[in-house]
Amino acid sequence: MVGNNKSETLTICEADFIYAKAQQNYVDVFYKTDNGMQQETFRNTLSNIMKQLPKAWQVHRSYLVNLDYLESVEGNARKRYIRISTTEETIPISQIYYKALSKRLSNSSK
Repeated sequence: MVGNNKSETLTICEADFIYAKAQQNYVDVFYKTDNGMQQETFRNTLSNIMKQLPKAWQVHRSYLVNLDYLESVEGNARKRYIRISTTEETIPISQIYYKALSKRLSNSSK
């Protein structure tokens, strides 16, 4: 992965990508290592990170997740969120991304 600043690069196996969280002009990327989950912050946009990580699935305007780490989808029609196997943090799911996500999950279970 490459950030907008020249010195910002991170080389990880795509399978180790867990999730990414955008905040203004920065993206926090969480990934798996031998020592547990690590975090790197890049000056970049979520859409640029998506281009670099084809496995990343957008579930919210500020979040990308790797569905391989998905543990459960919880909540109701007003407020849904995802639990990921490597962290206690819950990730919100926007209404507009939920339809695509539920379609993707029902296709992968067949």
